[in-house]
Amino acid sequence: MAAYAVHQNTADRTAAKRPISWRQCLVILCLVLAAMLASSVQAKGPADDDTMAYTMRPGDTLIGIANRHFIRPQDYPAVQRLNAIRDPRAIATGRVIRIPRDMLRYAPIGISLAAFRG
Repeated sequence: MAAYAVHQNTADRTAAKRPISWRQCLVILCLVLAAMLASSVQAKGPADDDTMAYTMRPGDTLIGIANRHFIRPQDYPAVQRLNAIRDPRAIATGRVIRIPRDMLRYAPIGISLAAFRG
């Protein structure tokens, strides 16, 4: 009896090892792609867009930051709306605000090639 049971289990295992059809493969591929797409959409949040994070320091105001770092300081109300800030003069120290990169001033850095081989 025990040998028959082992033989029956072996037959079940070999039946499970049948190659999958192209339709089954296509369904599996679609499910994997859908899962990947869903995870990439879920992972995208406000921090993933084209903004820069700035942590407020003691004495910082949104207007002061705009005067120091914005191309057009008068655009600070857009950042105020983006971050749901009530008073641009009173923002808690340590609060992280998001600033769109296209509003920020930048200075290109220079680089020089010291050596090249090959």
